[in-house]
Amino acid sequence: MKQILKHILAVATISIIFAGSANASPIYIDFDLSGTGFTQDSPVATNHFASQDLILNAGVVTACNGTCISTPAAKYNGVLTGNFLNNVYQYLLFDAVLNETSISLFDSSSNLISTLGAGSGYLYSGTTGVASFTANLNYDGLYSLTLDNQTSAAVPEPGSLALFVLALAGLTLFKRKKV
Repeated sequence: MKQILKHILAVATISIIFAGSANASPIYIDFDLSGTGFTQDSPVATNHFASQDLILNAGVVTACNGTCISTPAAKYNGVLTGNFLNNVYQYLLFDAVLNETSISLFDSSSNLISTLGAGSGYLYSGTTGVASFTANLNYDGLYSLTLDNQTSAAVPEPGSLALFVLALAGLTLFKRKKV
């Protein structure tokens, strides 16, 4: 019985060491700043969303009474540029106000990957990582942006694979000692 408990403890320890998912949770960036004192046409600092891996171009303001972002103030028909600080993303979902925006996505070498239009639902899911974007705002604004490094391909994570191998090895050892 002690030997079985040792095996269980060893497997549990190894699984804790290798724990953690290869698929991080998606990042949801909410551009609603109305609850933090922003009103219509309040300037948004370029690094306001830096903690969420996003840097915006200068001249971005709040619109929709602070619940969305746009550019320039009082016109809302400029170009909003966003650059990701540390990652490239393979999944992006933009939520636009009027769906009149054209969004261009670029890789880390500034090559155009894709252009999302009103009919596309502003969704990109591909194998090329997006490092930056430009949103051509046609009297429009953005409510939110969802980002993820992973596409939806099912790949076993290393921790699960290690746990499976250890379980098989444990069963083999247990069976040998029993015989």
